[in-house]
Amino acid sequence: MLFAIIAGVAAGWISAVSMIENYGFEAAPGQAQWKERRNASDHPAAPYAFGYFINQGKVPPPLTSRHFVRSTDDDGNQIRTTCLYEVSGPMPAARRWSMAVTGADGVAATLGAGEAVYEPDGSLRVYLSSQPVPGNRLTLPPGGTPLVSLTIHDPQDTSKPLPLPGVKLVRC
Repeated sequence: MLFAIIAGVAAGWISAVSMIENYGFEAAPGQAQWKERRNASDHPAAPYAFGYFINQGKVPPPLTSRHFVRSTDDDGNQIRTTCLYEVSGPMPAARRWSMAVTGADGVAATLGAGEAVYEPDGSLRVYLSSQPVPGNRLTLPPGGTPLVSLTIHDPQDTSKPLPLPGVKLVRC
């Protein structure tokens, strides 16, 4: 009887921790490793705010954004700070995108669509590394489990799942 009570309390605690850690996240359709964070601010901008920016001659803020995160490579292994990874593949057609890597200390390395260097065929390749590498690079934090995030601003086709890049281990 005592064992059943202890097992029930342990299972409840594990379930509660999992729910708290994953609150607001759901699996991205067709992308096993990416989790999508549902954001309360993910709604169309108010028409008067949109008009204000246009009248001022400024680019209005994104109407919608979708935020994806992952801490594993395509094989399901945790991303390690001592390895070199390649983030590549299709990027969704969107107004803008931004990618970041954060560590336990909250410090982030970021790269946006406007700063990225594209391949001749228009594809994108970004390396995650603690050491310098040629091309686009996001610096991995010195410790902890890195979290890769990708924010897509104003995706063009929202009727089907967005194509997201993969994260491939190159070497350790």
